[in-house]
Amino acid sequence: IVPRADGPRERIMGMRLATSVERRRRIRRAVRHVELRFRSEPHAQMKLAELADTGRGQVSFDGRWVAQLASKYDGVTDQQLTAMNGSHTFRFPDILNEHQTLQRSAPPDTQVVLLRSTDYGKRTVVNGQPLWVTMAVRADFTSEAAVQSWCAQRYPAVSGKDLKNICMPNRLAP
Repeated sequence: IVPRADGPRERIMGMRLATSVERRRRIRRAVRHVELRFRSEPHAQMKLAELADTGRGQVSFDGRWVAQLASKYDGVTDQQLTAMNGSHTFRFPDILNEHQTLQRSAPPDTQVVLLRSTDYGKRTVVNGQPLWVTMAVRADFTSEAAVQSWCAQRYPAVSGKDLKNICMPNRLAP
């Protein structure tokens, strides 16, 4: 708490008042603290569940082709990608951040949804937990080749195994 006075640099009881720059820094720190708090693991896990529930209602599980952009579970390590803390171990907040980043960067004609791996197909689980899977859905994904072509155009600097790590064809089988 900073005491008030008439001038920005006046002293009250030996304390210098905060300048506007210092006040802005304090506000930015407080905002970061709130953002980190809401990016906490329980919040991120709940948000992922909400997004996956919404995503499940936005797609048809009829065997259609989609591009799988990400697939992770809490605690997974991916040496090719970096988590928010600089490590290669992804926690719930990292998975949420990755999904939201992919969603924001998607072309306008592409719907990006989050699903659980237990929502479709083989219903894969790892260590008893589903994977959080980010999918791109487009009307022109009529075949595996169409998805592969889109992935190659979207990520021209990446190929082979590295491309499959960030964009690969998948089917939304019932």
